[in-house]
Amino acid sequence: MTRNASVRLAQMAALILLILLGEYAARAQTNDFTYQGKLNDGGNAANGTYDLQFRLFDALVGGNQVSTTLLRDDVTVSGGIFTVTLDFAGAPFPGVARFLEIGVRPGASTGAFTTLNPLQPITSTPYAIKSLSADTAATADTLSSACNGCLSSAKLADGSVTDTKITDVAGNKITGTIPGYIQNATMQQAGANFNIGGSGIIGGSVGIGTATPRASLDVAGNAVQDLSANGFVKAMALVTVTQNQMGQYSATISRCFNGTINSSTGNCGFTAQVSSAAGSLRVRLDFGFTVDNRFASFTELDDPGNSTVNTVVGRLSFSNSTTVQAVISINIAKVFIFVY
Repeated sequence: MTRNASVRLAQMAALILLILLGEYAARAQTNDFTYQGKLNDGGNAANGTYDLQFRLFDALVGGNQVSTTLLRDDVTVSGGIFTVTLDFAGAPFPGVARFLEIGVRPGASTGAFTTLNPLQPITSTPYAIKSLSADTAATADTLSSACNGCLSSAKLADGSVTDTKITDVAGNKITGTIPGYIQNATMQQAGANFNIGGSGIIGGSVGIGTATPRASLDVAGNAVQDLSANGFVKAMALVTVTQNQMGQYSATISRCFNGTINSSTGNCGFTAQVSSAAGSLRVRLDFGFTVDNRFASFTELDDPGNSTVNTVVGRLSFSNSTTVQAVISINIAKVFIFVY
């Protein structure tokens, strides 16, 4: 090495480096990134060729070298500006801090490199090759490269998503159109609270508190419903029995509910009749729809003005497919008849 070269190396200790943004835009995304710096030699902007050495470290001071050492021989420097392309082997940018050490010597020289201080922090540009939030997606197999473009907001909106690489929570492939997607395996999905506004249709059975519903709706446990709602009673009527001065009995419907037509006004479409026989009353209530395939019950209410102790007969039967007959005591004033 000549004396002039040695002097120039000594003067390089005060070099000022300026890192500028850069990356390749005309090629596939790799670990390559463009590094541009400014080199002063002897206090003046450097011109000519220089050999540059680049090493990557994990700390500003006292760190460990990451990846390999890169050499760039005979780099042209004009007006102090130089540009190189760097590609450190492996995956040197996992999202943690990295610092660049630069060594320099005159071009066409075989002498030692002069290390420039301080190390330069790597800015965000190289990290554009990988978004930190993509770690999970990088290992997921439910949306692979073959599904590129298979999902879009338009497809999700019109229900035309048919890609079999979409899976449910159990890992089963979903096939067919998905217009608004609600799907789960038969296994219970823990903690999956849901809140649905609007009307809906369920084609199968629903179990509340049971995984094996025995009917369209199977509630394993107590069921509570507002008094203002229709309830689980199919039909109900409060029949009032009266007797005139001639000793004739009549029956009127005081209150009622018809679950078939969802009515609770007037007589709800029911017809009530009463007759007496053998010291008892027979109250017949025709509901107008089939009831003999259901459960029925009745409750007698004493006349508050009657001081006689009543003997409840308590017998219920179906007179025909639509009519329930209750046999009650002769001095009972009212009777509730229910169909479930």
